[in-house]
Amino acid sequence: MSSLLLKVISIIVSFEIVPITIGYISSEQYGIWITISSIVAWLSYFDIGFGGGLRYRFAESKAKQNYTLAKSYVSTTYALIALSFFLLGAFALIANHYLDWCIILNLSASLKITLRTTFALFIICFCSNFVFQTIFTVLEADQMSAKADLIKTLGNIFTLIVIIILSYTTEGNLKFLVFAFSFVPSLVTFIASIYFFHTKELKIFSPSLRSIDFSLTKNILGMGIKYFAITSVMFIIFQFINIIITRELGPENATVYNVAYRYYNLLLMASLIILTPFWSATTEAFVQKDFKWLSSALNKLEKLELILLIVGFIMFAFSNVFFSLWLGNKVYVPISISFFVFLQIACQLLPQCYMYIINGTGKLKVQLIVYSVFAILAIPSLYFLCKWFGIPGISSYITLLFVTMTFFCRKQVRLLTSGMSKGIWNK
Repeated sequence: MSSLLLKVISIIVSFEIVPITIGYISSEQYGIWITISSIVAWLSYFDIGFGGGLRYRFAESKAKQNYTLAKSYVSTTYALIALSFFLLGAFALIANHYLDWCIILNLSASLKITLRTTFALFIICFCSNFVFQTIFTVLEADQMSAKADLIKTLGNIFTLIVIIILSYTTEGNLKFLVFAFSFVPSLVTFIASIYFFHTKELKIFSPSLRSIDFSLTKNILGMGIKYFAITSVMFIIFQFINIIITRELGPENATVYNVAYRYYNLLLMASLIILTPFWSATTEAFVQKDFKWLSSALNKLEKLELILLIVGFIMFAFSNVFFSLWLGNKVYVPISISFFVFLQIACQLLPQCYMYIINGTGKLKVQLIVYSVFAILAIPSLYFLCKWFGIPGISSYITLLFVTMTFFCRKQVRLLTSGMSKGIWNK
């Protein structure tokens, strides 16, 4: 119940941030900001699956009551991620110094210095935050997702407060926006990490230099590399969307797409509230071969996802009213774009309950194959669909991806939860 309340608060805050941010800068600059944040977010896919590997191994160690090993997994993962993102951040900063973002994003040359500085600040904050947010993985793996939600909600609240202060004290500035959106939540996560690792529940798993064991890297990556492979191909599909829209349709349309996506993404956020605890619980049940629990959990989750789809249709029916109340005349979202983005999110919602059960078992090969096929075709397909049909073309491709994913994941999860999976369905 506390997790639900925190998610609701976080959703309200995140929606309030959008009109205030657009009012602070402009619709065009907001589109540029969204594109910048999407590009820097690519760095997150270079954790090589450490987070996913930690989540599985931590839950597995706890299920076997090997707490010393669980602590070593936490400590080693922190060390590996810190080292990886220090090197990656340094490389990104060097590359940023030589790249001309105005040419890459097809923007005015007058923004060259601003974009370079903004990217540099964001890279530093982002890499630091990626190390700190390992606490989220530990909390969720220990089935304490409400505490992870608390940290994220506090980060959003303080970000909103800073943006409100900026809107009254300064003129629109992308560099100040980086401070609000990346440094502030990073600081909140850092402080929260220190606090939670001193609580009774997590103190025994608190990271320490003595518990770092790099021989565990293979175990972490052995499972984590599967999650990394999936997130890598997802990166190709999703992270190019804002760049393609910005280049082909202009940053204002990137704003329109992201506004519509943020609205319907409420469905996915609601789904995550339900599904997040099931990942680690599934790992524990699968290790103990409790197929009866897995089957029962799946049936309940399917019914809940159906309810969310019905809610989605209601959201679409009132979307114009909501956008008008939310954004006024700052951004106009055509009904055609609203419909196709809704369709995209609805179809993205379909396989979620299956994917979370599968992720908990670590049997990811089927997902990887489907994502890989669509990733190979993604860049040319997204480019031409955007050029010919605009944002509806982009959404149609993502819709097709998740309809395909639903078909294959549903079949696999039925086999896994009955203990009858063989061959590729068990890899």
